[in-house]
Parts: sequence; structure tokens; C-alpha cells
Amino acid sequence: CWDVDGILSVIRREGYRVVATLVTHYHFDHVGGAPPPPYDTLPIKVSGLATLLKRLPHIKAYIHPLDIPYIQQANPSVLTSRIVPTCTETTTTLNLGARTTIRFIHCPGHTPGSQAMLVNECRLLSGDTLLCGLCGRTDLAGGSKAEMEHTLRHVLGGLDDHIVVMPGHNYGSEWSTIGIEKDKGCLGEDLVGFGYMHGHSHNGGTHQMLSSDIKSSSDIKSSDTQSLRSSVDTVRSTSTAGSGGGNDKNGSSWSLSLSSTLTTTTGTGSYMSGKRGKK
Repeated sequence: CWDVDGILSVIRREGYRVVATLVTHYHFDHVGGAPPPPYDTLPIKVSGLATLLKRLPHIKAYIHPLDIPYIQQANPSVLTSRIVPTCTETTTTLNLGARTTIRFIHCPGHTPGSQAMLVNECRLLSGDTLLCGLCGRTDLAGGSKAEMEHTLRHVLGGLDDHIVVMPGHNYGSEWSTIGIEKDKGCLGEDLVGFGYMHGHSHNGGTHQMLSSDIKSSSDIKSSDTQSLRSSVDTVRSTSTAGSGGGNDKNGSSWSLSLSSTLTTTTGTGSYMSGKRGKK
């Protein structure tokens, strides 16, 4: 979301077409808009969602209902008509072509309407809820430690171990798996490191590592790496590296970036672009 026009330029160059934007949560470092104090004193402003919707008037934003008011308060130009509420009776998944399904998973804790997107049941765009080795902070407006604990223990902790995790920030590692996070991170019954995770700084852009027990990328064992390779092989059976893809009934090919930004750059925003075009 830091360079909407630049990212769209790459998409056009590659011959793709954006069909939707998916928002993990309302924080301004992901969707832009007017940041709350004290972040309103920062020397930069993030264009984000409002700019994207202005540049692409044919698309809509998929946002959890509990985060919609926050987004519209910070981005008054984002009209309700441009928003599709997720995790409702009518919108639990988004189908792209015949082979790719995105399932919206409500993950409160970091914000009331935080959501993750599970692509083809094998790759998770976790936003700021689940990061590599720890989770998002819960002491910001709308955050809840109790809800985060429930999300980590029972919601994301209940997913299959092979699923590749792609978080909304790259703090030492670009990816993980559900299995690794159950063993070394904040998932599952033990919630390893949960008490130490407060949190990632939206100001400085780094995690406040408060415990040596929290995993860094250098802590990943060879067995963990082998587990990841197996997970990646599973992903590649249904998609290309870094993207999901398929063919629709008309024979057109499309691809879907599986990062948490507008394109394939991991860790700087909360959008995901569906991209469609001839291959």
C-alpha cells in the first residue's frame, strides 16, 4: 500500500488485472488514511485503500464488518458501496476461477475485525494476527488479549500443520507454517511465547522482542525446513510459487498474488490483489 501507482504499473506491465482487494485489518500502516494520534505526526502519509479504489473503480474491498467503521473514519472517501462485508452468511469465501477459493477467517485480538485469508486450504495470509514466532500486539484501540488468545488457541491453532503462513510484516522471517508456529510460536494449546509478544511497533516498524524464547529465522531447525518444503510442495501442486492460479470456463488464465500486499512483496501492507489476464 506504500506505492499504489508503482504496484499497479507492474501489474499492467505483466498483463494482469486486479479483481478485488482484501483487507486484513484497519490499521493505517496497512490501509492508509488519517492515522490516529500520536501517529498523525509522522512525516509520511500512506495512500493505501482509498487511492487503490480511486484508481480501480471496478473493484471492491473485502473487509470484516467490525473494522469497516474504523476504515471509513480514517478514509472518508471509501464508500459503503465499494465494500463487501466478510465472514457473513453470504460472504465466507471468494472464488476466483474454477480452482482457487479464498476462505475468510475472523481473527479478533489485534483489532475487532482482523481477518486472515486461507487460499485453497494451504496458504494463510495472516495479516498482523499471526507473525513468525509471535503475534500482533493487543494494547491498541480495539485490541483484546483474551480474544487474541482464543484466536491463537482455537481458530488458527486448529488449522492443519502443513499450511504455509505469510504474515503482514517481515520481522526476521518471510514465512512459516502452522506446524512451526505451534511448536515454536504462539499457536496451539501451549501458546509458546504468548506472554512475551507485546508486540510489533507501528511506529518503528520492528518487533519489540521481549523474550529470547521467541523464534527468529535463524532458530528454524533442519526438520522445520523440511516441513516447510513439504508444505511448499503442497502449495505448488495447486499454484505457482508466490501465487495461486487457474483457468476459468472460458480458458482465460489468471493468477492471485499470495502476499499480504497488493502484489508479491511480503510484509508491507494488508491488501491482496486478484490478477487476471492471458498467460
